Amino acid sequence: MPIQRELLTIDAAGESLTGLALILAPEATARFLLGAEPNVAGVMLGRVGGVALMAIGITCWGARNDPGSPAG
Repeated sequence: MPIQRELLTIDAAGESLTGLALILAPEATARFLLGAEPNVAGVMLGRVGGVALMAIGITCWGARNDPGSPAG
């Protein structure tokens, strides 16, 4: 299914870029996405969320090559 491969590629790129932005600059990313300035706990949670988004992006990237997999 070529459309599924394209969707997983787009999703992998979006999730990975958002995760990377949250890991590297959580304050600026939160300000851009939510319109609010995070406190110290929010910065830590943003970085943890960034790692989780990177994991989802990596999973989507791998699943695009195997359409019969449970991840696909």
